[in-house]
Amino acid sequence: MLTRTTRAATTGARALRNLSQHLLLASPPRVRRALGPRFFDEVTPKFLWLEATSACGNRCKFCSIGRNVPQSRPLAPAELETALRDPLFRRLRIVVVSGGEPTLRPDLDAILTSVHRAVPAARIVLSTSAPLPERVVPAVEAALRAGVRLEVGVSVDGLGPKHDAMRGVPGLFDSVDRTLRELTALRRAWGPRLRVIVSMVICDDTLGDVDA
Repeated sequence: MLTRTTRAATTGARALRNLSQHLLLASPPRVRRALGPRFFDEVTPKFLWLEATSACGNRCKFCSIGRNVPQSRPLAPAELETALRDPLFRRLRIVVVSGGEPTLRPDLDAILTSVHRAVPAARIVLSTSAPLPERVVPAVEAALRAGVRLEVGVSVDGLGPKHDAMRGVPGLFDSVDRTLRELTALRRAWGPRLRVIVSMVICDDTLGDVDA
């Protein structure tokens, strides 16, 4: 009976502590800093999906983001860096920079390097549909020169017109093809510091193209 009572008390104390931690996550940054990083040991995330923008020029069959009105003032790179320096994020291991379409941000290179400065131990993943090779490739190269360990995921939902139809943008596949070729050249130059992957949305329209 004593063991059960002790176990119940321990469980209750742990639950109360977890509740207080989660409530304090919504407190002002100065309060969290005063508590110290050890207080958040059990609630610090290791994965973060960062929407650099909600803007998107695609009209994908499987997504409605491109039809939404984007936010008028997305966070600047310096603001992102300040936010990610909060002790809450000190154990991040993966940060996905996505959107919307992140390459619509002309300051994408600054975003990638700001995230790296804030959480240098994290692997940064850039997720893009590659509508603007002239932006994504220089941004990736600038991030690599700044010491970023980077993975770039490019969306390919079919070949040629099939991809364009899925994404609702004529000529998009040509931009994707150029982007992948130039990223491959960067991969040869930078070695394991850069990973290039191709992703695909599995849905009724693309399932027939998947080789089981």
